[in-house]
Amino acid sequence: ERPHDGGKDARRDREVVDTVPVETARAVDLRQRRRDCIFPAFVCEVGRDVAHPTLERLPDVVAELVAPVLLHGFLHSRLELLVALFGASDADDRKLLAQRDVGCVHNPSSNMMLASGVAPVPELRAVGVRVGLGTDGPAGSNNDLDLMEEMDLAAKLQKISKMDPQALGAKAVLEMATIDGARALHMEKEIGSLETGKKADLIVLTLDAPNAVPMYDVYSQIVYALKASDVETVVIGGRVVMRGRRVLMLKEEEILPKAREYGKKVKESLR
Repeated sequence: ERPHDGGKDARRDREVVDTVPVETARAVDLRQRRRDCIFPAFVCEVGRDVAHPTLERLPDVVAELVAPVLLHGFLHSRLELLVALFGASDADDRKLLAQRDVGCVHNPSSNMMLASGVAPVPELRAVGVRVGLGTDGPAGSNNDLDLMEEMDLAAKLQKISKMDPQALGAKAVLEMATIDGARALHMEKEIGSLETGKKADLIVLTLDAPNAVPMYDVYSQIVYALKASDVETVVIGGRVVMRGRRVLMLKEEEILPKAREYGKKVKESLR
């Protein structure tokens, strides 16, 4: 767990609900509720999970999608599904997620890299499901943690899969990366937008690079044109952690050599 500026945990324990024993999942769920924390869970990550043999006894797609969590009472407003949600192709599935106020996270790079499929993001958003944007991990499912890239890919993935250039627009994707991400974490009263009383979490983007000129629409510019390298300053909880593209909290000159050393160890361990 990692504290967010001394407040509630910004990152909670996560569980793969369909592989964790019910007793363990129930104990974690109870603990998270007592602590007023969400319960992140991986469920139905890829399309084939929906047709898992253990779910054949269930009568409908709704039950198939949420079986590991619904059957044991875990589908509630403090649950966050860290999934691709390929099983949410049925309207009833999406309505159930919205009714239970479940937060969901879409990881487009990971979905494409693992050939998992395309999540029905516009349909989920249309019925009010809380859908944020994520990167997944860098080890095998996504080789970077670049949220600027995820915004670009999230929009274009929906456009090409639906053959509709308006399937998911730049403004909607930017919302997924900010306020909707906060809603998915049930932290929209604390983070996700620049408002009085919320934590001062923000980035400053430079508009001086060739890829940033000219600018016609600010949302399209951020999502389709700007890159991670255009982030000039980062402020977390009112504290400047990066200025002039230089990280102030960490010593990059020490970290990078260590990362290379770990890389060599990983390669050796795989031989």
